[in-house]
Amino acid sequence: MSLSDPKYLVFLAATVLVFYLLRGHWPRAAMLLGASYGFYFNLSGYYEFVLFFVTAVAYTGGLLLSWSAQAHQRGMVFAACSVVLLAPLIVFKYLGFIFGIVSTAVGSTTPVLMLALPIGISFFTFAALGYLIDVYLEVIEPERRPIEFALYVAFFPLVTAGPIERGGHFLPQFDFGLQRFSSDRAIAACRLIILGLFLKLFCADTLVTPVNAIFADPAHFVALEKLFGLIYFMFYIYSDFAGYSLIAIGSGLLFGLEVLPNFRQPFLSTTVPEFWRNWHMSLSNWVRDYLFTPLHMHWRRNGNLGLVAALMISFLVLGIWHGAGWGFVLFGLMHGLLVTGSTLTLKYRDALASWVGTPQLIVRASRIVSTFLLVMLTFVVYRANSMHDAMLIYSDIFSNNVFRNHFYDHDAFNVIDIKSPTWLVVGAVIASYVLPSRGVFLEKQPIVVQMFAYNVGAALVLYGWVAHTAAPPFLYYRF
Repeated sequence: MSLSDPKYLVFLAATVLVFYLLRGHWPRAAMLLGASYGFYFNLSGYYEFVLFFVTAVAYTGGLLLSWSAQAHQRGMVFAACSVVLLAPLIVFKYLGFIFGIVSTAVGSTTPVLMLALPIGISFFTFAALGYLIDVYLEVIEPERRPIEFALYVAFFPLVTAGPIERGGHFLPQFDFGLQRFSSDRAIAACRLIILGLFLKLFCADTLVTPVNAIFADPAHFVALEKLFGLIYFMFYIYSDFAGYSLIAIGSGLLFGLEVLPNFRQPFLSTTVPEFWRNWHMSLSNWVRDYLFTPLHMHWRRNGNLGLVAALMISFLVLGIWHGAGWGFVLFGLMHGLLVTGSTLTLKYRDALASWVGTPQLIVRASRIVSTFLLVMLTFVVYRANSMHDAMLIYSDIFSNNVFRNHFYDHDAFNVIDIKSPTWLVVGAVIASYVLPSRGVFLEKQPIVVQMFAYNVGAALVLYGWVAHTAAPPFLYYRF
């Protein structure tokens, strides 16, 4: 039951109804926990034991840290709990990849066993680990209520693909006793859910067909089609993941819970570091706070060398978080290099633009375009099925073939046509960027305009449900 499935909306509505019919904090918390575990079992079956294991380790670890008085005891408890907490993630997600590397190194031909990946394991593991780090650093007090802590890790809108919540932000909101239904809050939540469904069902599920076709067999397509496929993929992955995040945020709001935002117009970023401040914000902020900042502080006496080392390690981890494969390793390293280069040269680029007298509008526009193109190129290794396919795509889009007369050869576009309605989808996503950035918000428009927009959006969502008998799952479910 995906968050874009009509059955999810029925499940969500029923859960909201029961939540507000119940009275008191404990019945509501217990009901939400039961609904969350039921939801996860529907998706992952008996892999639910992994979710329970991670929750139990983090909860117990927090209590043990509070009972440890001496620093060395706290350090040992934290290290042991962190290793045990990360063990399922390593076993299910990375063990096959590690064994594959070892087998290749020793020349073994023995097949490597690849375990099925529990849905959302990277998300709920990082949420639990972040909580444990905060308790260890005494940023927050350990949560002593087991039901509330289990709900923090397993809350059903977030458990499969985030956003990755922080214990200090989410747990204090778990006071359901005095929670009352609010029509204004419900309307705001429904707006987010409708927009999320629109991005997923109309935008992402329209773009995924040509994207999958091109990346499945890139040798079958001309250079310009590969370039278009890469552009489509960028808008697809944004629509898919931002759509999920909006549905999750809106779902949480129906229960009076404010969930951390995950996207803030990332394709309008003027630098790669800014892109990561606006893209998958819950993950990039997690890596910044729990990995980059401690490393940078530890190596701060080494100047730029320490900064570079902290950035490269942080982005390597960020890349590997997405998956076990050389493409994700390279993806992380590429972004580490881009962020490092941008950080170290920004003041010189600003000084050069000022010395030349380049208008700020041109500087900003050129940086937005160049940042988008650089980030887009890194996503080749992220999406390609193999390094061979990635190199094939790179060789074509950087060759003269991309500028040949394919624009006038309609037969060449057996998947992508520049006159295709698919570009309307790209235009819709761009509009969702540009209009808010210019201060144009739907909520500020006349009620007639709002009603028209929401009715059109709802109609397109219904069309998406009807047109896709088996809608593709959210991309980030596999992480």
